[in-house]
This record gives sequence, structure tokens and C-alpha cells, in this order.
Amino acid sequence: MAAPPTATVVGLDWSGAKTCGKAIFVAECELQEGRMHVVQVVQAQRLPKSGMERKECLPAVRAFLLHKLDACVERKRPLWVGVDSAMSVARQVNGGKGTWMAWLQHVKKEHSTPESFREECARLASTSGSKEPKRTCDVAAKTPFAPQNLRMYRQTYYAATELAWPLVEQGIGTVVPMMKPCEDKVNLFECCPASFLKGRAKQLYKPYKGTSSSHRTARQGILDALLTGQFLHTPFFLCAPDLRSTLLDDHGGDALDSLLCAACLVACTRTTSTPFPSTPWESCYSEEGCVYA
Repeated sequence: MAAPPTATVVGLDWSGAKTCGKAIFVAECELQEGRMHVVQVVQAQRLPKSGMERKECLPAVRAFLLHKLDACVERKRPLWVGVDSAMSVARQVNGGKGTWMAWLQHVKKEHSTPESFREECARLASTSGSKEPKRTCDVAAKTPFAPQNLRMYRQTYYAATELAWPLVEQGIGTVVPMMKPCEDKVNLFECCPASFLKGRAKQLYKPYKGTSSSHRTARQGILDALLTGQFLHTPFFLCAPDLRSTLLDDHGGDALDSLLCAACLVACTRTTSTPFPSTPWESCYSEEGCVYA
């Protein structure tokens, strides 16, 4: 039997809001000897040189990842980053670019705002006869919305242009599966906590974002299931006593979602040394991306 994988795993609950510093959460974990050690779960605005505004927060998130990458290279272990956001769109709305990289370069060059990006998606969708086409992976993973949906387009735009593009353009990042994973780069994977819960822990898939006691109980049920290894082959361990309250007291569920993004990647390594999609492989994944859940 192959040895269990060892990696630094980061979960990012992403946001494209102007004040995304209070919405993005970062879960830093160490996967080692069949156990997931949760080192910290922190709001992005609390990262070094960060802030609540997008212009301060997103560079700080990238800087955090590069700091983790330096440590991983020194320790000779991979860095996996699960992002709760699409970094691609369906073929019907990617302008016939042919490759994901060509689409990414196009978006970065031609669209200075998320609104411009969404307008192009809407125009291309109208010519394809589909109002809001989902990617093949969205259908397979049962994600709630298409990447260009009114609720998601800002998130998709900034994940592509302010997370994926700077890392890829500098040669220090790779976005899987459109690019091959690499041990000396930041490996970005799209994850979806909702798909994860629906597919692997349906009994826990109930409303957990809110201020009521039932919402907190739902968050507690999910966290306890992770800690006991109830629906994953790898139990989680909280390395600091205040982490439990951080995960449960966040009414928006963003802190817990960041940890679930990390859990998505662990779930996708059950029979492999690096995350692999839990849904059957489709050739379009290399252009449209896929969801690791």
C-alpha cells in the first residue's frame, strides 16, 4: 500500500466583493501521516499588510501563499490550495479560445472590470442558444451556479485575474487540471463545499450559514464529523484551542468553508498521491476546469 500523501494544504473561501478582506478566510493545514493538522484559520484582512479593501487584501493573500511556497520548497513538500471559486467558464462563453490559458490571457487583457467580463459572457451565451451555460464539471459536481451567474461573476473574475493570473504569469503557480501539478509551485484547485457535503455527507447538508442556534448546531456537526473522520479517511486535528470557536462563531460560515475547501483536496487523494477529480474524467476539463470535491 502506498504511503499516505504529505502536503501543506490551504483552503481559501474566496470573494470578489470590494470589502473582501472580511469575507475571505484562509485555512492553513498540514497533511501528514494520515492526519490533517489545522494550523490556523484566519480572516484575510488579518494577514500581514492586508486590509478590508480588495486592493489591499488580494495582494496579501498572494503574498501569504508565496510565503507558504518558500517553506514547502525548503521542506520538499507540495503546496495545494483549494479555492472556493471557479477560475474558468463553459466553452460556450469562452470565446472559442481553444485553451484555458488563451482564455485567461484574454480576460486579463480585454476586461478591466468584472462587469465587462459578464457582459461578454452574456453576449456569447445568447449566440449559443443557452441563457447561462454551466460547465460540464458544474453539472457533474452539482454546483449551485454557473461561474458567470449574477451572484458569482465578480468572484470568478477576481479569482482568474487577481489570483490565478499573477501566479501563473510569474511562473510560480499552476491551475489544475488545466495545467499539470508541480511540487515547486502554488497548485490551485477549484473546490466547492456545497458539492463536497452533498456528495460525501448528505446528512450534514443543511443550512449552516446564519445566526440561529440551529445554524450553529449544523456548523458544529460538520466540524465534529471532520475531527472524528466520520466521512473522510483522514481525521482533522485542531492545533490551537481557539480554532473551534473561530470556525463555529463565524455566522457567515466562511471560516468553515475555508476548512471544507482543504477537506475537498484531502478527499480527492484517497487513492492518489495528488488530488484527482472524484467525478469521471472528461476531456473538456483541460479547457473548462473541474471541481475537486
